[in-house]
Amino acid sequence: YERMQGVFDLAHWGALLFVLASVVRGLAQWRLLLNAVVGIGLVMGLLGVAQRLDISPVFFDFIEDKPRLDITLGNPTYVGAYMTVISVLACGLLADSFRNRESESSGEQRARRVRPGQAGRRRDARRLLAARAFWGAAAVLAVWVIGETGSRGAVVALVGGVFIAGLLYAIWGGHTRLRIACVASIASVVVVVPLLLFARGSDALRGLGSISPVLERTFGSGGEGALAERGTGLRIGLEAFAARPVTGWGGDNFVVPFRLYSRARDSVYGPTELDRAHSQPLDVLATTGVVGFVFYAALWGWLVWLMMSGIPRASSTRMLRLFGAAALGGYFVGTLFLFETSSTFLLFIVLAAWMGSTEPAMRARADLGLTGDILLPPGAGPLPVQASSEERAREKGRRARRRREQTRRPRQRVVGVLDEYLIPAAVVALLLTSLYVLNYRLFRASQLFVLSGTPDQVAEYFRYFSPLAPYGQIALFNLLAQRYAGESADQRSLMVQLVDREQKGPLEAEPDNYRLHLSLANFYREAASDFPERLVTARQETQEVARLGPDLYRTHAALVQQALADRDLDAARAAVLVWKTEHPKMDEASLSQWDESVEMLAKELATGGG
Repeated sequence: YERMQGVFDLAHWGALLFVLASVVRGLAQWRLLLNAVVGIGLVMGLLGVAQRLDISPVFFDFIEDKPRLDITLGNPTYVGAYMTVISVLACGLLADSFRNRESESSGEQRARRVRPGQAGRRRDARRLLAARAFWGAAAVLAVWVIGETGSRGAVVALVGGVFIAGLLYAIWGGHTRLRIACVASIASVVVVVPLLLFARGSDALRGLGSISPVLERTFGSGGEGALAERGTGLRIGLEAFAARPVTGWGGDNFVVPFRLYSRARDSVYGPTELDRAHSQPLDVLATTGVVGFVFYAALWGWLVWLMMSGIPRASSTRMLRLFGAAALGGYFVGTLFLFETSSTFLLFIVLAAWMGSTEPAMRARADLGLTGDILLPPGAGPLPVQASSEERAREKGRRARRRREQTRRPRQRVVGVLDEYLIPAAVVALLLTSLYVLNYRLFRASQLFVLSGTPDQVAEYFRYFSPLAPYGQIALFNLLAQRYAGESADQRSLMVQLVDREQKGPLEAEPDNYRLHLSLANFYREAASDFPERLVTARQETQEVARLGPDLYRTHAALVQQALADRDLDAARAAVLVWKTEHPKMDEASLSQWDESVEMLAKELATGGG
């Protein structure tokens, strides 16, 4: 439940993938959907402009100007990954608009509602010009937003998408000069990019940093910490896979091996805790092992096969298919530097379903028109076929015979009632129940996470949806530890009883939760002032903290605190020495914060004081 991206979530995305591939039929419908996706991307880009100008649009008053745009997604890297797909897709629709209209099928021509005469042609020309302006604006705005996010991974993904588009056109393109230009562009990317990386420390390139955040983070020093963090995640991901190569550590559990294999000197305070490997393939490998990675690779292999086999066959829509493949390729390149989120994964599902619709069975169904199809543009369906009078008479006779048989067979009438009323009613009831059980309860539980009311009331809230309870329980334990010393004796006794009761659930659900053991160690260390026997529990929890995150700075701090609470002078001095040795980049005040406490303990023990 860290990011709501577990197996249950994947099952729903898989269902959406197959529903889209089955329901959206024919290129005319897919163009509608792809244009809608690009339209949403254009709105996102306009919101990015508003954020940069420090304008808060209606319903988006939470947007405020920041050095790196995050718009509505909460993280600049998410925005960069999202806009990469939007920019390539918009370029594909724009390039497709310049193809030869004479090669269109009759269905495509009807979808465009071609008007005869000079006036109709002028209206079509104006519509086409407006559409091209829309696609061009979306592409340009998306690229600008990528620069303002400062996401270097998004820039690499965009370059990768353009590279793939050029490569595919060089292979299957229809214009010789453009193919030569694509080959030259590919060669220039291969040569120029390494040169830029080699000379990134030069004054000329550093001067580009003032243009946009992405250039500043690429050629300046603004992104050095992020690079170190990504390197740490890469190392730990590989170590996690090596430790459990078959089935991995379990979905959404990357944070467990991250804490276990983190090194004290990775950064000043130990690296920021990563709950994802910041590389989707590596995250899949670490959390699901070879077993999960086989399915992950199979999905991408299926998509590559569809792209490679579909582009040569698509004569009239080759450019659109080509850029669709480039958008998927750019998306994959982006996942090498970032994990997937719901905002980006939705684009992946749309593109994957579009590729899935190119399978032979799906293409055969695309020409079947459905009456009242809301996705079908006017005139885009197959030409209606008028049945002959003889066929209509035969169909009328068949309906009459079926009605007579139903009156003679009560069992068939019962089956008809089931089909028409009971089964739909059961489906609706199941849907409403699932919406409450699987959606509303989670939503309500997240609202109850605001810690308000007495501790007992807060603890009762956690039982509303128990799988999410550990998050609130850990926050409660930390809060009680902070407030313990200031409460009355009666209240402190009730606090201890409450934590004793509430700790059992999260310990059973998440026995390797580092933060859980740390919060319990802190609380019971405070409670030992009134209940000395709780010091044993605090010591046990501190040992678990040391086992789950041996080199984290919080662990080293907990070991010092526990040694002081145990009044063990030798252990305290040894723990402080580890603290100073393993975190040399800390400021002097942080390094020496335990010295006074250790000296006080030494004097007390020497004089027999309390």
